[in-house]
Amino acid sequence: MDGWAWRIPFLLGGVLSSGGVTASNSSSLTSTGSTWATDQWAGEGVYVDSTGAGGQQHRRIVGNTTNKISISPNWSTTPSTAQTFQVAR
Repeated sequence: MDGWAWRIPFLLGGVLSSGGVTASNSSSLTSTGSTWATDQWAGEGVYVDSTGAGGQQHRRIVGNTTNKISISPNWSTTPSTAQTFQVAR
């Protein structure tokens, strides 16, 4: 997702949820302590907003559990546990 257009919801305050990455792999991130409904965020976007390894990436959410977000396509660099994220439309 090149360019800046996908950032507009985040810049305009359209954030639905946010938190810290407590675990991740090539196709998901986990935020321990979250209590989301199953697939609550499916179809929304997630942005890893910190700088550093795995930061500043945006992906489409394909599903979620109570504390894990699954994305597509895979991360180009797996986010580290030092990263924070935001979910937005």
